[in-house]
Amino acid sequence: ASIEVDIADADNNLVITAANQVSFAMTGAGRSLGIASGDWNSSEPFKATARKVFKGKALIVIQSTTTPGTINVTVSSTGLTPATLTLTSSAQPVKTIQPDAPFLSMITNQASILTCSRNPENKNIQIGYRVGASGMVNLSAISLSGKMVQCLSNSFQKAGSYSMEWNAKARSGVYFIVLKTDNGSVVRKALMVQ
Repeated sequence: ASIEVDIADADNNLVITAANQVSFAMTGAGRSLGIASGDWNSSEPFKATARKVFKGKALIVIQSTTTPGTINVTVSSTGLTPATLTLTSSAQPVKTIQPDAPFLSMITNQASILTCSRNPENKNIQIGYRVGASGMVNLSAISLSGKMVQCLSNSFQKAGSYSMEWNAKARSGVYFIVLKTDNGSVVRKALMVQ
């Protein structure tokens, strides 16, 4: 889950000049994956429980554990009213495949992003995706603020599985990998940590 933290005034308007230090505490069936603000000049670590907001915003990324239950997240900052959010995680059914069954038989005909991982040798991002039907395919990296960072592919592709590397070794932060086809779009979030 991604939790957007906004610093707001008494009328609930975003205060884009805010640079408050916010901290968060979490209990329950979850763990923190990191906190980001979108500030490229910040040297604050992503693996932390506190961070200065940038233009009044920050983003907390959490992951549920394998045990279903509630996840309570409290965000606070000196001089501001704390906010608490309760999420509920549930058990998801596990799909199993027979050893002799091909992996792709488990995937629908729709487009999907199968993997998005960092290559430890060259720090590039390896993106594996599947196109369900032949047509125009656009694969892009989008910043947390919604700006396109890089168009990775914009071409006609036949149905099948593809792999691509994104040279993101100088980048850290939260990105969205967006796969658009004629049949719809798929988004995967990527948290880059140097």
